Formats: sequence, C-alpha cells, structure tokens
Amino acid sequence: MGRGDGTEYEVHGGDGTGADCVHAGASDARLAELLRGETPTAYPALRELRSRHQPALLDYARLCAAGESAARQLAAAAFSLAARHAARGTDSGGPWRHQLLVLAGRSRPSGRPTNGPPGSTPACCWY
Repeated sequence: MGRGDGTEYEVHGGDGTGADCVHAGASDARLAELLRGETPTAYPALRELRSRHQPALLDYARLCAAGESAARQLAAAAFSLAARHAARGTDSGGPWRHQLLVLAGRSRPSGRPTNGPPGSTPACCWY
C-alpha cells in the first residue's frame, strides 16, 4: 500500500496489473502539478493518484458511512473535490492522502445539520 509520500506502492493502473504506470515513480506533489496540465498528461496522473489513495480513502469513508454505497459516494466526492482543487492550483500543497481524508471527514449530504444532538455520532458519520 502506498504511504502517500511517493515512496512505495503496490498497485498501479486501472486494471491492477501495473501495465499503465506512466507516473508510477512520480511523487504525489508532482502528480498534483500534472493535474494542472493538458488532459493527455493530467488523466494518467489522476489515475495514478487514484490507484495510490482510493483504497485508504474508501476504508475511511466506510467508517463514516452507514453503508457501502454511501461510502463509495463519499470517497468519490472527496477525490473529485481534491482533484478539482489540485487542477485549479487551490489545493493546500500538503500530503495528498491527508487532503483526501480531511475532505471526506468534512463532507456531508446537503440538507443535513453540521452539529447533531449531544451524544450523536461524529461529524463525518452522516451517511
């Protein structure tokens, strides 16, 4: 499993074989920079970031969600938001995995209150 710092990874590429590891050796910071480029460069960088961080993000989302479908939606929303911030150059510049987990923890369905009654679940557990 990748540590999020660009040093070690198990799975690369959309099919899990590592066959399309165009950016396998690049750091997360470099991949985030590539997201600001043209689509032929940005898309492989996005796929590499997803292959590195999606499993951990989904595991965290499962802790915050009531079910698998909600967890997948939460993870997808957090990843999309992080990618948009990186593409626009408005990301924090910090570790990619940390950004994803923070975004997932802050996400909530629209129309839900930000604070629950005393004794309720933590803020991330809205799904």
